[in-house]
Amino acid sequence: MKRLVLILVIFIGIGAMNAQQTKQITFPEPCSINGPKWGPDSVKAVQSYSIYRENMKQWNNNKERTELIEYSLDSWRYLFNNAPLASAYIYIDGQDIIEYLIKKNESNPELKQKYIDTLMMVFDKRIEAFGCESHSSESFVLGRKALAMLQYRPENIDEILATFRRSIELGKEDAEPAIVFTYYDFLVNQVVNGKMDTIVIFEEYDRLSDLMNKRLVKLYDEYKNNPADSNRYIRSINNVKAAIINMDNFMAPFANCDIIINIYSNKFEQNKQNIDFLRRLTNIMEKKGCDDNKLYFKAAEQLYTLDPSPASAISLAKSFIKTKRYSDAIKYANQAAENFQDPDDKFNAYMVLAEAYRLNGQYSAAKNAAIKASNIKPNSGQPYIFIGDLYMITSASCGDNPVTKRAGYWAAYDQYIKAKRDPEFANIASRKASEAYSYFPKTEDLFFYGYYKGNSYTINCWYTETTTIRASD
Repeated sequence: MKRLVLILVIFIGIGAMNAQQTKQITFPEPCSINGPKWGPDSVKAVQSYSIYRENMKQWNNNKERTELIEYSLDSWRYLFNNAPLASAYIYIDGQDIIEYLIKKNESNPELKQKYIDTLMMVFDKRIEAFGCESHSSESFVLGRKALAMLQYRPENIDEILATFRRSIELGKEDAEPAIVFTYYDFLVNQVVNGKMDTIVIFEEYDRLSDLMNKRLVKLYDEYKNNPADSNRYIRSINNVKAAIINMDNFMAPFANCDIIINIYSNKFEQNKQNIDFLRRLTNIMEKKGCDDNKLYFKAAEQLYTLDPSPASAISLAKSFIKTKRYSDAIKYANQAAENFQDPDDKFNAYMVLAEAYRLNGQYSAAKNAAIKASNIKPNSGQPYIFIGDLYMITSASCGDNPVTKRAGYWAAYDQYIKAKRDPEFANIASRKASEAYSYFPKTEDLFFYGYYKGNSYTINCWYTETTTIRASD
């Protein structure tokens, strides 16, 4: 049998490798096996096929009956060696048979390694026999071979990389999401283990995410034309989305804003009509704290234009806050808060709205937004801390003498004490309560202006609040 020899120079990120690696990798040539379908003895081949397939069907129905695999071995082996074109099942079942033998011989390392060699032959011969057929395409089979190498020969890094890459390059946008993500996962592990430079994570992310986005567009188009087959398309679409999300999550810990902006700026114009691309971009920039960049603002605004949903509205509101366009932020945060159905999302939207109002100097509206958030999650300390902060920063403007100018700190202290009931915010609330306490007027000031500790006092300012007179000493 002829084999196609490909010399692959494996560059792990152009100019970014710790050391350049070169290795000759041999790949099988698709459909290179010739001869009659059933080989030189068609009668024996047909009998062998019937025997082994019946046993394998029974084994697939009852995995505990491993003796059925043993019964299949001779017949399967004959077909593999003498009638390789009889059926693709020779290789599909062959993978199961050989993996069973690998597991069975765990205690015999030498024999186990021989069976692993045989498993690799099964993948190669499937390509040589049926690689021109969609069910056994070179891309598809090499993807499975790469997974098997990852499991049984993880030390063969160059070969694993080359096999994954060839599978994906041949598949292009039809590359399987699981293969794409597993390859990316493998790269990340190599970086973590110090065997590759970090830049490979971004270079391959850019390439692979492009492929997956193209696949997503293709699936959506096919879905529109085949609505009767919705379950299959929805499942495929969800698999692609899962691969993209997983790659985003794996890339995120390594990313910094400069790299993210550099990667996505080049892609924005090409993908600005792609809602999934825009949503992913805004999400990752938010996660990495890059949402004060003009790219984030452009993406969030474009996302809202294409998808005027509460999620895109809140992203846009955040971008307007970062760029100090507070009136616009208020507009979109209001829309998000009114339209979100999920309580957590609605709560967060009201807190974003409260912050936009605060930054715009609309303190009463800011407090009202925080109260709406508190009504959604009464046990959360976050709104109380926010209101306490408002009272603190405006205290001096709400009085006409050294005591009343500090009354806002009493009201703030009350809010922080409420916030302490929430374990999540207890520490910060306690710290802020101590800060507010330090600004309380002294006893002598209270006496001089005719106020007495323990009495109530009503603040009439941009808010009305009844609190308790206290001293810092």
